[in-house]
Amino acid sequence: MVQLGLGGDMVFPVQAMTAKELVMKGSFRFHAEFFSAVALMRSRQIDVTPLVTHSKPLSAYGEAFELASDRNAAIKVQITFS
Repeated sequence: MVQLGLGGDMVFPVQAMTAKELVMKGSFRFHAEFFSAVALMRSRQIDVTPLVTHSKPLSAYGEAFELASDRNAAIKVQITFS
């Protein structure tokens, strides 16, 4: 599991992570990783569509940002340009 950017203080289920042999890594600055992630998405080696919970047109950018700030309502909000 990778936590990108900033997050608040969290409690981790260490026993479950150990039993499942999960590795947690944090990355605050991910400039170099960005290009690798884009390449993986373009080649369809990873599918991020389950993380995009909402799409809004550019004309509704205010609503999109408001929705994105509500962690109970959205994971990732995509702004579309078409």
